[in-house]
Parts: sequence; structure tokens; C-alpha cells
Amino acid sequence: MLTKLRREEGQNLVLIALAMVVLMAFLALVLDLGFAYAQRRRMQNAADAGAFAGAWELAFSETPDPVGRAQEYAVQRNGADSAQVTVDGDRVTVVAIKTLPTFFAGVIGIPSVTVSARATAQVTSTPAFEWALFANDDDDEALRLNGNSLGVVGDLHSNGGTRINGNRINIDGGIESVGHFRLNGNRNTIEGPILITESGGYSINGNQNDYPEPSYSAQYREIYQFDLEEYGFDGRPDDVPESEWHHYSDDLHINGNNITLDEGLYFVEGDIHINGNNISGENVTLVATGNIHLNGNNLDFTLYDEHIVLFSNSGDIHVNGNNIDLKGIIYAPQGRAHINGNSLSAPIDGSVLADTIRINGNNIEIVHYNPDYVPSIPGFTLVE
Repeated sequence: MLTKLRREEGQNLVLIALAMVVLMAFLALVLDLGFAYAQRRRMQNAADAGAFAGAWELAFSETPDPVGRAQEYAVQRNGADSAQVTVDGDRVTVVAIKTLPTFFAGVIGIPSVTVSARATAQVTSTPAFEWALFANDDDDEALRLNGNSLGVVGDLHSNGGTRINGNRINIDGGIESVGHFRLNGNRNTIEGPILITESGGYSINGNQNDYPEPSYSAQYREIYQFDLEEYGFDGRPDDVPESEWHHYSDDLHINGNNITLDEGLYFVEGDIHINGNNISGENVTLVATGNIHLNGNNLDFTLYDEHIVLFSNSGDIHVNGNNIDLKGIIYAPQGRAHINGNSLSAPIDGSVLADTIRINGNNIEIVHYNPDYVPSIPGFTLVE
């Protein structure tokens, strides 16, 4: 009996020893796998960084090298052994790779393990602003609309106050007013949110007005800056042919009826005065260091520049008349944009950006926000 017990104890010790070996091997494998998993997370960071860097190169570099930039960030800066980079249009895909020696798995014939991770970043393009009307001044009535059956398609912003007076005015968008917001009249409709500040407050008077409850979340915003030098301040821009460059060292006066302006960029060191009826300009951008005055009926101007149709650098822009069609951005960063008219057959198709804005009229859809004319801001985002 004693001999049998000793034999069983010896067998148990052997089993325990074998179990310990298996357990130790398992623990060693777990440690190797854990280390490999941690390194894979590191490779994911390397792939993300490489993809972001390559997309940044595509978006912002004048002479982009997305492959070189992606490999630099994946390998040199984030520890990958190598990086496979693929550029497909506006997408950059990076596979970061690293080979690791094993600590314990080598005992069972696995001396190393390779880990990899993949990431794709895409170049994006978003509008620089999304405002149909933008008033930059902090005056209590920086943005003012007066009239009946007047419509604006798009959002409105004022760094000062906003005043809307009239009946059946429709804002197919929202309003952000840093200063006091006033709505006076009847049967007016505001489709989007009304954002105000506690210090500015609001007052709404009239009957049968339809609008959302204002909320205290408005914020001051910088007006978008177009550079006058790109429009001829230092001479004809490189991308404008000489035949399409119209430079005036003094005021420009155009008076009469049934006039068609020559195509191109007009740069006027002074004021622009256009008066008459049936005046048109196909592919025309008017830039003045002073004021711009358009007066008449059946005025039709389509932009030459990809963004702006009227640009007054330090003066005001006055548009007065009926049946006026302006395609492009109206820009007066230091002055007033003053638009008056009745029964306009077509809106201002673009945006109005000015220090202060005054719009007066009846039976018109005066401004229609058009993102096609808005500069885009390049960026990038991780998509995989």
C-alpha cells in the first residue's frame, strides 16, 4: 500500500510539473501577444499620423509630396519599420508595419511577429463662411431690413444689432445677432434659429409672426478678408489677361442706356458710378478703392472673378433700382452696403459682406446665399 501511494505521488508530481510548464508557456505567449497588441496600437497611431500628414501635404503644400510626408510621420516620427503609402485622388492611405522579436514564443519556434495598422485620411473642403448677409460693425443697427414681402435665403449675422421692420418678410435661414435683435411687423417668418446675447437682448412686436424662441448663444465673428492686392492694387494680376484688365487711375463714370460692359476685371482708383437702364456685364468684377454706385433699371452683372462681383475696399456700395440681377459676392468691409429696390425679378445671387448693411424694398427676394461663390477652406479628416 505504501509503495502504491508513493507511486501515485510521483505521478502527480510529474503531472504538476508538466502543468507548470504548459502554464508558463501559456503565460509567456500571453506576454508576447500583449506586447504585440501594444505595438499594434502604436502602429495605428503611426498610420493615423502618416495619413494625416499626407492629407495635410495635399491640402496646403504648393508642391505636395504626400508619400514622403506620410512616410516621415509614420516611420521617423512614430516608430514604424516601414510604411506603405497610397494616394488616390484626395485620399492618402498608410499601412504602418513593424516586426518585433518575441521574448518567449521563440522557444516554440516563433522568433518574431509582424504587426501592421491601416489609416486613410481625406482632404476636405468647406465654405469659408455660410452667411447670406454679414454685418461687421458693432453699431446697434449694423444690419437693417425694411420693406414688405421681402425675402432672404440663407443665414444672417450681425456683430452689432439687427433690426427687421415690415410685413411678410421671410428669412429662409437663421439669425445671429450679437447686439439687440428687433423684429417689428406682421406675418413675418424666420425659419432658422435666432441666436442672441444676454447683453444684447431682443424685442419682437406685431401679429402673426412665426419664429423660433431666441437662445443666448450668439458669438462675435470676424468678417472674411479678401485681399485687395489680388484684385489689382499692385497692377494687373498674373491670372488676368491684358485684354481683360481694365485699370482706371481716377473715377469711372458709365452713363446711358443699353450698355454692355466688356468682360474682365475693372480696378478703379476712386469711385465707380454706373447710371442708366438696361446695363449689363457678362463676366465682370468691379473693384474700387472708393465708393460704388449702381442706379437704374434692368441692371445685370455676372462675376468675372470666382468670388466677387462688387468690391469697395474703403467706401460704400449703393445699389438702387428695379429688376437688378447681381451674381457674386458684394463686399464692402469698411463701408455700407445699401440696397434699394422694388419688384426685383432676380435676387442678388451670392452674399453681402459689409461693415453695415441697409436693405429697403418691396416684393423682392433680395439675397440668395450661393456657396459656389464662397472661398473654400481646405482641411482633412480621418475616414478609415
